[in-house]
Amino acid sequence: MHRTHSIFTLLILIGCALFIGNIYWPKGNGSPKPSVELTVLAASSMTDTVTKLASLYEKEHPEIKILPTYASSGTLQKQIEEGAPGDLLLSAGEQEMRNLIQAHLINNRLHTNLLTNQLVLIAPSTKSKIKRFDDLKRSSIQQVIIGQPKTVPAGRYAKQTLTSLKLMDHLHSKMIFAGDVRQVLASVQTGNADAGLVYLTDTLGQMNIRVIDSAPPKSHDPIRYPIGVIRNTEHPKEAKQLYKWLQSKKALQVFHQAGFQTLRKPFSL
Repeated sequence: MHRTHSIFTLLILIGCALFIGNIYWPKGNGSPKPSVELTVLAASSMTDTVTKLASLYEKEHPEIKILPTYASSGTLQKQIEEGAPGDLLLSAGEQEMRNLIQAHLINNRLHTNLLTNQLVLIAPSTKSKIKRFDDLKRSSIQQVIIGQPKTVPAGRYAKQTLTSLKLMDHLHSKMIFAGDVRQVLASVQTGNADAGLVYLTDTLGQMNIRVIDSAPPKSHDPIRYPIGVIRNTEHPKEAKQLYKWLQSKKALQVFHQAGFQTLRKPFSL
């Protein structure tokens, strides 16, 4: 009887141990669940690249979860000015970043110009008559789309280019404006616009479009993509770590593969 009672007690203890183990012991490969979420605000033209980089970073740092938010650089600036939560900003416009720095909303010691890009004229692949910028004046070209110059850096560069090439006066009635550069790309792909101006990186691997010509470099302000840590980040240590990693050799290789050109040497981690 005493032996039976002992066995019964032992079974209860084993059961309790297994129950507690299921609650507290890590399962599978033992990888920790993310304990910190970093909100990264990135320009729409960086959507595919930042998504890929976020995946790579999470594999190297399983304790970190990257939450990207994509919009035009002007929209991202406004979100930060209005107090939207965020840890890191990747902008497509120096002007937008400069405005935030002057407003003390970006860490004054943790920002830099990271990348550059190229502005190109695109048309639907079926529009064979467009071969150069000057062809935009043709009567058969009814709609030319660019980003909204006030909020979309690519739109600002596009307006500067068309003005420099003395085309703006001819295109006033044809111009339509988009909320970000990805909307410009989609409108041309679907044939809803006859031509548009986007970044070269936006065209790589895309269907139903042709790159017609590149904007002359001196026809617009220099295209620079700055990166900076948002001053009110709740995770300053982790945000700084990500900021440095995005300047590492591995990250810069991903940017290169996406068509970006880098403005600085890799950061040694």
